[in-house]
Amino acid sequence: MKNSQRNSVLAILLFILATKICFSQANLSPKWDELTGPDFIQAVHQAQGVCVLPFGIIEKSGVPTSDPAYAKKMYEDRIGKTYYSFDHKGYHFVVLDSIQPTEDRLWEARIDEKQMSWLADDLKIAGPGTPVIGVVHVPLVTAFGTFAANTTRPGNKYNTLTVANSPQVLAAFEGHNVIAVLQGHTHVNEIVQYKNTKFITGGAVCGNWWHGPRMGVPEGFTVASLHEGKITTRYEPSGFQSVDVREKF
Repeated sequence: MKNSQRNSVLAILLFILATKICFSQANLSPKWDELTGPDFIQAVHQAQGVCVLPFGIIEKSGVPTSDPAYAKKMYEDRIGKTYYSFDHKGYHFVVLDSIQPTEDRLWEARIDEKQMSWLADDLKIAGPGTPVIGVVHVPLVTAFGTFAANTTRPGNKYNTLTVANSPQVLAAFEGHNVIAVLQGHTHVNEIVQYKNTKFITGGAVCGNWWHGPRMGVPEGFTVASLHEGKITTRYEPSGFQSVDVREKF
């Protein structure tokens, strides 16, 4: 992995960790769509500067769409592209961006057409025999909707639980050696195999958003190992103990 790619991964991990710490320190709601502009200011102040925050797309964030750092602009300016690929020890890694802001200041889980065109070209260059690992935040394939209660969200305008055009992405994988897709978003530990690909949802270090385990899955993370074109995983609980455990959150 090149230094720039390694730095990008590190930056993402630090961003996730710092944001969680920031809001827990500030005693604010960890649900980003419930926060307002003043909440962000309070979070930064109470975290004494040890905090990284995104420029939210929700209107009540107070950030105008004309702001040069709006939505993904800050990330792109300071870190780089939101989707990319790289090769490491014989494996081809493809990182996709599944979060698409909408014109009405909401968001949809989707791999847009620009990415789809890029993905087709990228996989063609990688070749049919190269083992490929996909990385995406919102799941492409998951059984979450079959075992989780109340996954339907009345009034939701867009699909935000799974990638809306997953069939299109899966079709692009056809003819290529995609051995696994690493995904998140639902905060559960889950592996679903579809055809020859394992879709691995990796849990979350914050569990039920810092309120205990998420549907029986403790706070933690997934460790993936690659060997001779095969992937194995194990789940590592972090040992975090919430002082405010809730069944639902």
